[in-house]
Amino acid sequence: MLTSAAWACVAGCRTAGTARRTHVTAELERQVGLGYFDSAIAGTAGGPVASVGVARGDSLFEVASLSKTFTHLVAALLWQEGRLDIDAPFVRYLPDHALAKKGTDITVRDLAAHVSGFTNGWMGRAGIYSGKWPYADDAAYERAVLSQLPEFPRRTRCAYACHNTILLGFIVERICGMDLDAAARRYVWGPLGMTGTTWKNVPADDPRLVQIYTKGPCPLGTKGDENARGCTRPIGNAGVFTCFDDLRRYVADLLDRRTFPREVYDLLMTPEFESGRRRRSFGWDMSEGTCPPGWSDRTVNHGGYTGQYLAIDPKEGRSAIVLTNLRLADAKGRLQAFEDRRALAGLLDG
Repeated sequence: MLTSAAWACVAGCRTAGTARRTHVTAELERQVGLGYFDSAIAGTAGGPVASVGVARGDSLFEVASLSKTFTHLVAALLWQEGRLDIDAPFVRYLPDHALAKKGTDITVRDLAAHVSGFTNGWMGRAGIYSGKWPYADDAAYERAVLSQLPEFPRRTRCAYACHNTILLGFIVERICGMDLDAAARRYVWGPLGMTGTTWKNVPADDPRLVQIYTKGPCPLGTKGDENARGCTRPIGNAGVFTCFDDLRRYVADLLDRRTFPREVYDLLMTPEFESGRRRRSFGWDMSEGTCPPGWSDRTVNHGGYTGQYLAIDPKEGRSAIVLTNLRLADAKGRLQAFEDRRALAGLLDG
């Protein structure tokens, strides 16, 4: 039986949780008023949840670059199994890449930390962002990706680029002998009980779908990223549909380290590259300027172009999950919206 002091503590926690939910809801409503989004849900791995608009715990958001974290986790698990050498030249696993015959010292680890020297510049030159998909099929797209060369020497600077994770996704596919949806389901989503998550398009009449906006409203159930939308198979940089309930399981596991070998969590949350203000791990951002204000230097975070943000502080046991359907297209507005999501994360678990 709880003592009177213990009951007072429980009541205080409930009151604090209610107050925090009220503050978070008010901040979400403020951001709706600014035109950032019309639906959002935010919470922590184990704390109160606040939502606005149509968003609920099982609402499906297309989470854009948050998808990268699943590619990196599957790769980390393949490394732990001994099937992937992350310090080997990446062309060992992609022998049809343009660098394979020349030889290269760019490693799989370099791809994961976005310090390979590859950028997304070729995508603009190829017309990927033009609105008309320039490839006849997935094989033609893959050949185009594998023909690209890096634009600066490895590990001289960090350049966050979808190209790195697209290559890593190809590597995962070839090792596993299955597409990324099947690989993620087998290695990550199944073990964590993430039953509402998929790397495939979702039927437009699914009532759980939340409208996303990428250069205007996207057709329901389709992917906002041009690479992920143009290909018929899942691509490693974007295109996952998931919900708050599933991400809560994901974030809780990254905090509690209950499902996978310890070495996997260590790999994801240890700095791989530091230069100036940039700091990255195997798949996550650890830069002070992108983490919630005041969180520890072990915090990892990742955003998504369609309006998402995850942050995990294993040192202090903090977490934040923010899902929105961001409506802004201009760079200045998007930057301010990101800063407000980052601040909201601190309000969730400050």
